[in-house]
Amino acid sequence: MDFIKKNKILTIMALIALLSFALEKAGIIHP
Repeated sequence: MDFIKKNKILTIMALIALLSFALEKAGIIHP
């Protein structure tokens, strides 16, 4: 169960990173 929990966190972090990258590409976010 611990492994699945860690995997979930990694998946969520990856999704957030991809989302922010996509928004940057779209020009919505200007770092």
